[in-house]
Amino acid sequence: MPKLGRRSEFTELDHLKMATLTASTAPYGTNFTPTFSPRIIGSNFVTVLDRPLNIGKHEKVQLISEKPNNLDPRALTDFSRKYNQPYKDPFHNNKWHNNSITNRPDSKDIFSKYPRLAPKEGNRIKNLQMSTVFEPEAWTQSQNGLSEFLPRGMSGSTSSVLVNESTFNTPSVTNRRELDIPEFRQKLLSQIPRGVVLPTVPIVLSASEEAKLLQILATELYSFDPELLRDIYINISNTVDKHLTGYCHYQDLVRVFYRMSLRFPPDLLQIVAALFVNTLRNQAQVNYEKFLSFVGAALKKNVRENPANMLYIGDGGEVKLFRTVAEQLTSNEFIIDYQKLIGALQSADRSRSNALTANQIKTICFQQRIPIQESLVNSLLQKCEDSRRYDLYKWVHIICFFSFELDSFFEIKY
Repeated sequence: MPKLGRRSEFTELDHLKMATLTASTAPYGTNFTPTFSPRIIGSNFVTVLDRPLNIGKHEKVQLISEKPNNLDPRALTDFSRKYNQPYKDPFHNNKWHNNSITNRPDSKDIFSKYPRLAPKEGNRIKNLQMSTVFEPEAWTQSQNGLSEFLPRGMSGSTSSVLVNESTFNTPSVTNRRELDIPEFRQKLLSQIPRGVVLPTVPIVLSASEEAKLLQILATELYSFDPELLRDIYINISNTVDKHLTGYCHYQDLVRVFYRMSLRFPPDLLQIVAALFVNTLRNQAQVNYEKFLSFVGAALKKNVRENPANMLYIGDGGEVKLFRTVAEQLTSNEFIIDYQKLIGALQSADRSRSNALTANQIKTICFQQRIPIQESLVNSLLQKCEDSRRYDLYKWVHIICFFSFELDSFFEIKY
């Protein structure tokens, strides 16, 4: 049977309600006991937390979230004003200098506006809730050149951070057009002052410029025999540099190339000589040992393909083709002007790759009035196809077919 009698108005529900009020509204850092009193509000009987008369008003306590940085720092103004004042040195009386000792640079309060410390965005790897040590602070703009920075996964102006753009933005790569070979050679020549043959100090090239210069030398000196460098060195050391100092005049270097009938482009000769100018001696003296070593490196870089190895491999079709070309040239009693033909091919070969397209080679042969049938020219192009580049043909090998002797091209004096 249910228990008879008047029940108490102080039920368990009132206890739970009072406990909830105590936990949610009790102020922080106080030493008094909260008291409750009944009130009638809106015709309802409620229990209200009493505020002692000797205790000042407290601002509304904000709920603590998992990420304190998401809170508005202005909510902490009361705390910062009362409990986070910087320490004042009482023994420091310099009125022109701030005598306060600032807080740690990683302290989280509204007075820390240090714009020199950028947020370490890279340390926020997997979980955004894992740590707040490297979270960006809510700085205010105090310097020019600041932009808004939003942390990952956040939006809006409340969590935005002002950081320096130069910290995060790398300079954009400019889309510069790569210089072609004539422009590159003219650029190197412009480093030599006007009115002089060589500069007073050696010109300095970057790694890419030096590699490009070596490639140009390898292309220009395609028919240059590397063994001749040894003869040039012996010639200079026996005639000019008898004391073996390693230096000679620029004019002596030019005379040696002319005496040995070696065609070295004048602009390239001047550029390479300017790389090894002697700074301690006369201006016109060049370190010819380093000069020849540089040219030798270019010749080693140039992978020369022997035309004989390509033309005479097979079942005899190449030999038959060679004889057919010789018969057509001798039957018409036509003498090929090799200097003019090679000049036209080199003019068309702007990339200095010793390879042209089929239409370019046919057009030049037609302009030079070479009496060879087009079908025979097509057969020549098939034998001279460049295996490393598509739809290009080595015009050097075609010259070898025309010259009746396979090695005669390398003996032609331009």
